[in-house]
Amino acid sequence: RALAQAEPNRWREALVRQWARARVARLERANPGLAERDRPTAWGTPDAAGRALAGLYEQASALEAQRVAARLDDIAVLRAVPAQKGRRRTADQATREAMLKEARKQRNVMPLRTLARRFAGGGLLDVLPVWLLSPETMTVLFPQEALFDLVVFDEASQCTVESGLPVLLRARRVLVVGDEKQMPPSSFFSSSATGDSDDEAPTARAARELFEAESLLSLARTRLDRVGLEWHYRCRHEELIAFSNHAMYEGQLRTIPSTGSGAAPPSMRWVAVPDGGYEGGRNPNEARRVVEVVAELLRRAEAPSVGVVTFNIPQRGAVLDAIDAMRTADPDFARLWDAAMTKERVDERPFVKNLESVQGDERDVIVFSTGHAPVERKVANRPPERYVPARFGPLGQRGGERRLNVAISRARTECVVVASFEPSMLSVARAAYEGPRLFKAFLEFAWHVSGGRRPQANDVLARVRGAAQEQRAGAAQPTVRGWLPLRVQVAAALQAMGFQVELDVGTSTARIPVAVVDPKDPGRYRLAVLCDEGDDATEAFERWVHRPRVLAMRGWSVLTVDARRWERKRQEVLAEIAAAVAGAPVA
Repeated sequence: RALAQAEPNRWREALVRQWARARVARLERANPGLAERDRPTAWGTPDAAGRALAGLYEQASALEAQRVAARLDDIAVLRAVPAQKGRRRTADQATREAMLKEARKQRNVMPLRTLARRFAGGGLLDVLPVWLLSPETMTVLFPQEALFDLVVFDEASQCTVESGLPVLLRARRVLVVGDEKQMPPSSFFSSSATGDSDDEAPTARAARELFEAESLLSLARTRLDRVGLEWHYRCRHEELIAFSNHAMYEGQLRTIPSTGSGAAPPSMRWVAVPDGGYEGGRNPNEARRVVEVVAELLRRAEAPSVGVVTFNIPQRGAVLDAIDAMRTADPDFARLWDAAMTKERVDERPFVKNLESVQGDERDVIVFSTGHAPVERKVANRPPERYVPARFGPLGQRGGERRLNVAISRARTECVVVASFEPSMLSVARAAYEGPRLFKAFLEFAWHVSGGRRPQANDVLARVRGAAQEQRAGAAQPTVRGWLPLRVQVAAALQAMGFQVELDVGTSTARIPVAVVDPKDPGRYRLAVLCDEGDDATEAFERWVHRPRVLAMRGWSVLTVDARRWERKRQEVLAEIAAAVAGAPVA
């Protein structure tokens, strides 16, 4: 009674702990298999078993690749030996000789369409099983037969129905891949039927509705089984995709936290242009500042790939003019620019594109030029106000948010916003569509991230999701019967050992429960501690193979702690964590 009065919390915790232990012991006596969780697996600890499963997956993948390659040994055209002189050729020998003859020609080469239609069913697709084609080229080259086992439509949101349907006739199976939050086709099929008619035949009505679909993707969504993309892999820093994820995908994308800690430099930069001026869609001073940023990036020891995105076509011209001017005035920049433009891989060369032309592109660093600049407005009995006129161009039209989504999701490692105004100067009160409002919110997000104001940046994310507030990283959850969440217990124990830790690192649902900061480098995390309180229903592959692998892609070391082992072997678990932070291999 004295203990209960003096330290009620400790008394309550001790009572609940003893009750829980007795309850577990009773369950184990009734179900002996439960006790197996405390025993080492055939591969050691659960983490070691998980690594063994990942290794088996790698072996299975390698064996599958060998199996596919081995199928080449069964292709009749490849197995056909050259015909002996004076002997009649078999069909396979004749086909092989004919294709080799055409492949060796230097003159009078057979048109590709003729070659494809002649040999498509006779060995050409066995020798070349994978083709990368546009829908229009596919329709022209191959006959109207189901020749391909599988046809994959990529960027299907930009494929019209009339372009895609002929391709379907040449496939046994089809996979339609696209993002309905990105831009639709720039032109649409025009049906002669302009409206419903009471006497319209059902088949004619169905055909009209089919061709009136916005894209092949929107048509497929209503007729095929749908599987949504859960993980985002492009951006190496969550900040680069966080706004798009929350504004366009309701935070449903699972993004991979980077190993950069809260003390690391932000991956988004705001470059102010105080002397910018906007006239005729162009802002020359801002364009020159954009080129200075590009020059700085190209002069880095390991120069990244760079793309410049403008919010209108005239500003794109201004940036290109500024590039030409700097190439003339600065030979060093001219050398760097020309070297970048002649890289072997096209997708590593710099580009300057307007908002509507950038879909499908990605670069290490994306530089935005907003183009707009503030002007002064006189108000009676008050000092002049500086504001940015609402000139949004394509962003202000229906579907402008799609154009914005495409543009702001192109960067892999860094995003630089070059602007002649602060976000607060931009008025979107009279915007008819969502694009301008999201544009201003994105600028606010970039402004706060660049300035290290992460709480304010999180407020922007919560607002664009329509939520009153978003759960903050590290916020304590309600306790149950006196228990703290496992991640809080682990973090508290590590802090008592002198480690610096952060809770719930990340901006999506795929957060790191406990991230341990590198003792030698406060700007990065050393270890991700995944916590399992017994309610993790994730499949074994996702839990032990995929999730650790995607974290390893970003440089994380991963260790899993489950509540049962934490309760019974706490010091052993802490020793493993300490060894992992020190860089020792995990057993």
